[in-house]
Amino acid sequence: MRLNGLWRLGYTNGSEVQLSLRTALLPLSAMLPFAYPRRKLWRWVYILILLNCLTSAFSASTTLVDEPTTIPLVTGTGYAPYADSSLPDGGLATEVVKQALLLSDVSITLEWQPWARNLATTAAGRHWGTFPYRRTPERERDFLFSDPIFESQERIFGHAALQLDGSRLSTLTGRRICLPLGWSAPEPIAKLVEAGQITVEKPVDIQACLRMIVAKRVDFFVTDLTQGKANLRQEMVPNVVLHPGVVGTSAYHLIASRNQEKTPWLIDRFNKGLSRLKAQGRYRQLLQKYGHE
Repeated sequence: MRLNGLWRLGYTNGSEVQLSLRTALLPLSAMLPFAYPRRKLWRWVYILILLNCLTSAFSASTTLVDEPTTIPLVTGTGYAPYADSSLPDGGLATEVVKQALLLSDVSITLEWQPWARNLATTAAGRHWGTFPYRRTPERERDFLFSDPIFESQERIFGHAALQLDGSRLSTLTGRRICLPLGWSAPEPIAKLVEAGQITVEKPVDIQACLRMIVAKRVDFFVTDLTQGKANLRQEMVPNVVLHPGVVGTSAYHLIASRNQEKTPWLIDRFNKGLSRLKAQGRYRQLLQKYGHE
C-alpha cells in the first residue's frame, strides 16, 4: 500500500515501518549515462519489485504442488522376501523403494492389497506407483518402468515325481502351471501358454500353488530362485522341489501409470535415489539381509 510516496512494509512494536523508495533509489538516476525522467524511473522500479514478489510467490506455490514430499504407493503381500506385510520392514523390494525415495527427499504411504488390484488402482491414479513388477508387453503399454529394484533367476518349482527342466521347455508342454492372480509368467512360459501348450490355474497366492501341487491339481509354478526357496522353507510341504534349469533372468521394477502427470517425476526421483543407495553400499547390504541370490 502506498502512502504519500512511501511504501508500507509492516509493523514493529505497534509502530509503522516505512521506507522511502525515492530516497533509497535516488543515486540510481545519477548513475544512468543519459537523462531519464525520474517519475518514469520510479514507475519502472515499482513494476520490477511487484513482478519479483509475484514470481517468488508463484515459485513457492508451484514447488509445493509439483514436488510433493509424501506419495501413495501400493504393493501386495505373500511375496517374501520381496514384499510381505508380515516382515518387519516389508521385504527387500519395499525397503529398497522406501530408502531410494528417501534419498531423493520423498517419503511414501504404503498400502497392502491383493496383487490383482494393484495395477488397476495405479492406472486409475489412486496410487502413484506399485512394485515389484517385471516387464510384459501389456504392462509396457500402460506403465513406465523404473530401473530394476532387483534381478533374479526364474526357476521351476514342481512335483518331485515329474521330470521338469527350466532350460528344456519341451518338458513343460502338456503340463499345468499355477500362476497366482496378478502374476505374469516369464516370456518363454507365456508363449507356451498363448500357444495352448500349457494349462493355467490362477489361485490367490503362491502358498495356494504349493498346496495344489501336493494335491496334484497343478504340476509346477515359476518364480525367482530366492522367493521360491523362501516359500519352500516357510510352508514345509512334501513332494515339491526345485527342478534343474534356468528359465531366464528377470528384472523387477517400480511402475507408474503413463497417464498420470507425476509419473516421470516419480521414476526420475526413484532412479536417482537408487543410484545413491548403490553408491553408498546400502543396496548390497539389503540384498545380503534378505539372502537374495
